Order: sequence, then C-alpha cells, then structure tokens
Amino acid sequence: VAAAEAADPAAGLAMLAELPPSPRWHAVRAELLSREGRYAEAARELAESLDGPATQPERQHRKRRREALLQLAMPTAPDDREP
Repeated sequence: VAAAEAADPAAGLAMLAELPPSPRWHAVRAELLSREGRYAEAARELAESLDGPATQPERQHRKRRREALLQLAMPTAPDDREP
C-alpha cells in the first residue's frame, strides 16, 4: 500500500504480486484494483478475502466495500430523458 501511495496503484500491485496470497493480501489487492477503476476485479478479490480468518469488523468492512464496488462495476444506463 505504501508503494501505491508513493507511486501509483500499479506499483503496489506489482509488489503485492511477489507476496504469498492470504485473506488480507486479497483485501489489499482489492483496494489497489479499485484505485485503478477495476471495480469488478476488486469485488472478486474482496470475495476471496472473506474465505479466510478475519475479525468481525474486518469482515463487515469487506462486505460493505464489496457491495459498493459491485455497484460501481455495474454499467450505467444511458439517460433516456430528452433535454
């Protein structure tokens, strides 16, 4: 995360790829993907993060964040109203 803050999300994702996956790894990857606008991928990573140990507050946060990302990932309908 620090690399993403100092540079960009891609740098953080590259460094993260060198570490072994864990539930928190998936949660961090989700955050970095969301910063790149890759919301559907981020939501999938958060789902993965729920498949392991986490405190109740972490679990609740991840579930809420996943729902928000799923909303962002939905294509928006064109505005059918006339000006």
